[in-house]
This record gives sequence, C-alpha cells and structure tokens, in this order.
Amino acid sequence: MLIAAGADVKAVQVILGHSTATMTMDLYGHLFSEATWQAMERLPTIPLMQVPRAIGSAVQ
Repeated sequence: MLIAAGADVKAVQVILGHSTATMTMDLYGHLFSEATWQAMERLPTIPLMQVPRAIGSAVQ
C-alpha cells in the first residue's frame, strides 16, 4: 500500500523496519517500478520546449 501510494524507498524502509533501503528494494523493488509509471501518469502534460537556434545562425 505504501508503494502504491507513492511513498519513496527510504520511507518504506523506515516504516517496515528494514536495516537498509537495499533490503527494501531487494524485497519490493519490482513494485516500485510500477509505482514510478503510475506517478508519471499523474503529472500534468509538459509542453515540449522549443530548441533555441544555434549561435550565429541566420535569422530569416
């Protein structure tokens, strides 16, 4: 539930009483990859930035 709610690895480690974040990732790392995609889907759409013209390029 913590991972699905978007909690980070360190928070889950502390709450579950694991000695290291590595231990948490070894046990539950496969769940974090799905949580990452779910979090990204909640982000607003970010418009693509326009690429600046190269210095010295001719302006037409």
